[in-house]
Amino acid sequence: MYPDRFEYHRAESVEGAVDLLQENPDAELVAGGHSLLPTMKSGLASPEALVDISAVDDLTGIDHDGDGTRVGAMTPYAAIADDDRLWDGVTVVAEAASRIGDRQVRNRGTIGGNIAHADPASDLPGAVLAADATVHVRGPDGERTVASEDFFQGMYATAAGDDEVVTAVDLPPARRRATRSSASPPG
Repeated sequence: MYPDRFEYHRAESVEGAVDLLQENPDAELVAGGHSLLPTMKSGLASPEALVDISAVDDLTGIDHDGDGTRVGAMTPYAAIADDDRLWDGVTVVAEAASRIGDRQVRNRGTIGGNIAHADPASDLPGAVLAADATVHVRGPDGERTVASEDFFQGMYATAAGDDEVVTAVDLPPARRRATRSSASPPG
């Protein structure tokens, strides 16, 4: 099945994405597309426009400091699964990312897209909740943070507004650490 026609916009910055979302109220964000594109092909979603944020470099990366780890929303599952410090500090998230799909999916799918989709069958929302993470979103009124327990509001529903972009996930240091030898990624 083919999706309905839609306009395509490519954002170069988070602010640009927010502006495009405001200009196109029925738009959906897309980056890796592993959640949105299948729903569009099946007819379950039919946005009038897509706002592509895959070129927004500020949303990619993993930063560790003494207060925990910040993972940019555009960081692919593979980078999370390959990060030894996440395996040492927030094993639940590293392990969940290592088990998503196949290698191709892990190299394209992103943590931000996964949690923004809030699919109850997905592994990362549960891992983010278990890690007591904080989600950062930016919209026309600026940036705000939302505790993961408040971010997920039901099946396919989050606290992010229609004109907001998930920008990062903060993972606090684990209270009880596991080692990679006790929970290692698949080969």
